[in-house]
Amino acid sequence: DPALYLLEEPPHFYTSTHSHSECEVIIVLEGRMMFNGEWIGPGSIAYVPANEDYWHSTGAEKCVIALIRPRGRGLIKHTPEEIKT
Repeated sequence: DPALYLLEEPPHFYTSTHSHSECEVIIVLEGRMMFNGEWIGPGSIAYVPANEDYWHSTGAEKCVIALIRPRGRGLIKHTPEEIKT
């Protein structure tokens, strides 16, 4: 079953580099975010293939996104340098 999430990322939010076992589509609905080093804004669509590392962050404003995983929720995997022991 597909998974759909509506997320509101607060200002100055950062996700460390990670990947998901399923592909995902990110649609920016409001605000803007830095996605893998590039600013994207309202109406922008980012496609992330399964198991591809990526990160994102927000600037001084919140960012509202729709996140779609067509094949389901899947699993998350953080890159080794992000895992604290």
